[in-house]
Amino acid sequence: MGNETAQSAADDGPRLVGACMSKFILDNCLSDSLKPYFPSGSVKRTIEYGLKSNAEDNPEVVALAFRQKAILVTKDIKMIEHCKAYQKTLSRKLDRKCVFGLLLLPDGEESQKRVLGDIKSGRRKLHHKQYKGQVAWEYVRTDNLVVNARTPDLQIQELCDCKWEGDED
Repeated sequence: MGNETAQSAADDGPRLVGACMSKFILDNCLSDSLKPYFPSGSVKRTIEYGLKSNAEDNPEVVALAFRQKAILVTKDIKMIEHCKAYQKTLSRKLDRKCVFGLLLLPDGEESQKRVLGDIKSGRRKLHHKQYKGQVAWEYVRTDNLVVNARTPDLQIQELCDCKWEGDED
């Protein structure tokens, strides 16, 4: 995980957090009104992919995000455990055994808009110990990070137990 992206982040200088090729999937518990806070054309709701509004978080919603290689966006705090449980079911034959990141939003649509607006404008920054400078959404996706926007300081942690390049075995 991560070392090559962490190095490129340091080499390329500042990055626009919103400028990315990442896809986002909004859990059904979130409103369409959040879409403008993400890069244009990068976000769809689970129901737009054909899931029913009452789809099970694990496996249906998490599996959809995995198949789409998308960051899952939700306010459901249990989704962290659902993602970890789903990752344990992935076959050893797959090249990737991790999902593609999670953004955990606070309750309340206005709070969600405020947090997303602050991230988009740069008032709140994404930082992780493996990166120098600000973390781009693409790094959240490729390195399977969870951004907990329910906390004032935007906690970012690993969503899997994969080792970072350079870590001791």
